[in-house]
Amino acid sequence: MNSNPQPSIASLLAALQVQAENNGNTAIEDYQEQIQKKLPLWELYTQDQTKLLNKGIQAFKRYDQTHRLDFLWMRLKRNEKVSKTKAIEDLYQYAIKAYEQENWDDAHAMFSFMVFLSPNHYRLYIYLGTATEKLYGPANASLFYDTITKAFEDPELLFYAAECEMHVPNNEKAKNYLERAIKAFGDKQSDDMLQLKEEMKALLKTL
Repeated sequence: MNSNPQPSIASLLAALQVQAENNGNTAIEDYQEQIQKKLPLWELYTQDQTKLLNKGIQAFKRYDQTHRLDFLWMRLKRNEKVSKTKAIEDLYQYAIKAYEQENWDDAHAMFSFMVFLSPNHYRLYIYLGTATEKLYGPANASLFYDTITKAFEDPELLFYAAECEMHVPNNEKAKNYLERAIKAFGDKQSDDMLQLKEEMKALLKTL
């Protein structure tokens, strides 16, 4: 039996909310190690961990016109059980809205926060990678993709990594990412995936 269980998503969120309200530095002290593991590449960000997560909370609140998140925070502070999947769905719609509006600062903060909640959701890293490139430039985004693509061998994520390397520019790394992406398709045979695969092959010929 694990004598040091990971804190629940609800308890982590509740602690973060207390920190945001009190503007202190000790509310999530007990969770620093877990946060460090869940949210990668802190060195890319100008804020420290606590400030970045607090920034994510504030960004979500700006987009929450229906106050659904206020209700979520209230439930968390009362230690009520909250579905992680439902929480992610609620947060995702606001993060996508910021992304589509090209509000890169808010999008970066929100997707960073969501990565903390759901570190195994590879699509979050696609959006976070784009926001990182827009805010910090292709060179920093390249470092981001270097780490993330060691954990996820997903063709779409690798494609975005290749595009980033073309912006650096580093065509050799872009070529490597595209070759990995094409190989990573495996049995994915949907029309969209087949089209993306052909686009990658065509792009690879230009490098």
